Amino acid sequence: MTDTSTHERDVLITELHETMFRLLRAQRQLAERAFSPLGLRPVHAFALALVGHDATYPKDLAQLMDAPPSAVSALIGDLEDRELLTRALDPGDRRRVRIELTDAGRRTLEAVQRAWTDTTTETVARLSTADLEALVRIQKALLEE
Repeated sequence: MTDTSTHERDVLITELHETMFRLLRAQRQLAERAFSPLGLRPVHAFALALVGHDATYPKDLAQLMDAPPSAVSALIGDLEDRELLTRALDPGDRRRVRIELTDAGRRTLEAVQRAWTDTTTETVARLSTADLEALVRIQKALLEE
């Protein structure tokens, strides 16, 4: 690469960093507005989604949320108090505790998913279909390992 193209790329990467930070902050605010009518904070919605799809054990949830086990334990306790999660001994290894959504938890997760879909629909309404396709393609490319 030439010095000019390296400089242009550096400028674009800096701009990307700045816009991504602003986008993350905006997404957090949108999530707070989307989930508050459900009585949830974004962290509750995130935890429910992870338990509904990937996390079977508290340790899994802590890893996926990149959070300390003590914080995740408190979060699980809160969701359990709300009767959205249950903890039970793993029948295959009675030393381990599994976490599972309750029926109310599954209904709440469906409401979370609807709320987030509605919020996302509003957010991207100003994009053309071509821009939306490009955004999805780029995000998928960035997620490839």
